[in-house]
Amino acid sequence: MAEAGSGIVRAAELEEEKLSRAERTVRRRVRLGQLNQDALVQYLRRGQVAEFIAGLAYLTEIDIDTARRIVFSPGQEAIAVACRAKGFDLSTFSTIALLLDGDNGSGTAERQLRRPEEVADLLALYGRVPVETAQRAMRFWRVRKQSKDGSAAAA
Repeated sequence: MAEAGSGIVRAAELEEEKLSRAERTVRRRVRLGQLNQDALVQYLRRGQVAEFIAGLAYLTEIDIDTARRIVFSPGQEAIAVACRAKGFDLSTFSTIALLLDGDNGSGTAERQLRRPEEVADLLALYGRVPVETAQRAMRFWRVRKQSKDGSAAAA
């Protein structure tokens, strides 16, 4: 039992170290004025998912955990909302959706590519969601996280 527990702790520490590097990379880009939708696409093209998550969190003003849930949520509607809230153009969103397609955060090479009609539906959804509605959803996610953190601190 102790061995399993220490393995879990070490895995969490490695993930934290990786995230810390990603956050430092993103902060550097912010200081240089280089964090934008194109930078996020570059991160994904290079396989730097942790940097993508940190950059998305920064650009959308949400915490890392919420950004991770958005990125790995099934169906990618959540990433559509986040991208729409920031006013990403359709081509950037479609690139992000395709680069994330089938990535469940497990780190495995096995990917489930979306059928063409699913891609078309997702792109149509992106176009139908008003920016104001997407921004409202992002505010809700921020407030929900803050209230959860407040509840945990009070307990």
